[in-house]
Amino acid sequence: MEKARAIVDQLTFPPVNRATLPLELAVGKVCARDVVADRDVPPADLSAMDGYALRAEDAGRGLRVRGKVFPSGGDVSRLDRGEAAYVATGSALPEGADAVARVEAAKLEGGELRVLEEVFRWKDVRRAGEDVRRGELVLGAGTRVRTTHLGLLTVLGVEELEVYLPRIGVLSVGDELSPFYSPEAGKSRDALGRALVATLSGIGEVRYLGVVGDSVGEIGEAVSRSVRSLDLLITVGGSSVGERDLVKAAVSSVGEVLFEGVTVNVIKRGGLGEVGGRPVLMLPGQAVAAFATLAEHGYRLLSRMLGARLQRTETVELGTDVTVNHKMDTLYVFAVDDGVATPLRWGVGLYSVLAQADAYAVLRRGETYRRGERIVVRRLV
Repeated sequence: MEKARAIVDQLTFPPVNRATLPLELAVGKVCARDVVADRDVPPADLSAMDGYALRAEDAGRGLRVRGKVFPSGGDVSRLDRGEAAYVATGSALPEGADAVARVEAAKLEGGELRVLEEVFRWKDVRRAGEDVRRGELVLGAGTRVRTTHLGLLTVLGVEELEVYLPRIGVLSVGDELSPFYSPEAGKSRDALGRALVATLSGIGEVRYLGVVGDSVGEIGEAVSRSVRSLDLLITVGGSSVGERDLVKAAVSSVGEVLFEGVTVNVIKRGGLGEVGGRPVLMLPGQAVAAFATLAEHGYRLLSRMLGARLQRTETVELGTDVTVNHKMDTLYVFAVDDGVATPLRWGVGLYSVLAQADAYAVLRRGETYRRGERIVVRRLV
């Protein structure tokens, strides 16, 4: 496993495809250019509460209320000594004011305002630039864009983002398959290809390349042709050691196989190649094994390619004992709920297991992991 990771970490890539997208469409993609604030947020000192704007040094005396200020505007632009103005939350403070007395801690009697709480300078005031300063980095290149970024970007007047949009091709292999969008009698629909296309669409521009038969020449020709317009090609199926598992031989015939697999059960047959200077990730044809290989090798590769961190880890508590009785270290998939990880039943090709799986971890052969023990898992998608 470590050798495979080292190979991925040493790869170099041609420039990756970029695009400028509206904010909503940029979510999930990786930011390709630093975004720097061109203004202070907030742009002025604002009231953080409904109350009265005043000079803090005047709080102990009776004050004359000049008028009212709201976020949309008001009739007071400046306060002199001994004056106050009603301000709603989010209103700009009049010039001269440096504090706010909350409305429930102030009393208006006979046209004079009395403050009933301690007031100090900048009390209940959101200072100009408190949220973001002009010139501050607000979204760095290599950051995966989240919905929680959109509010700040909108406040800053940003409507579009330049993002990496890696061109990813998904090519399924097998005489027994038909494209998922075109069922054929006597063949199985390419369910795994469909699931992978949908998963990867959150990261880049994904092209489903259909199904190619079990032939070294046919696979090699499809791989060689496809990689020319892609940043990453992913093949699905045909990566094991059976009589018709021909993908690695096909990739070798038109390029180079960088590693054929790893000594970890479940993902041991997933490999990586290079054709025409482009990476080719070779996934097994079983559902759980394919997604686990994508999560381990594919997301590591894409993280390197995009300068991002796509692999997400978390520490969880085991919900039951797990004993690794296999001959090699083994990848287990887990359902994770409220910080507790429950191992799912064994079955690298079971779609029902994949549907329940949230995360995975590689556990050491011969070891027993006890219920309640804390382990580090990686998210599957």
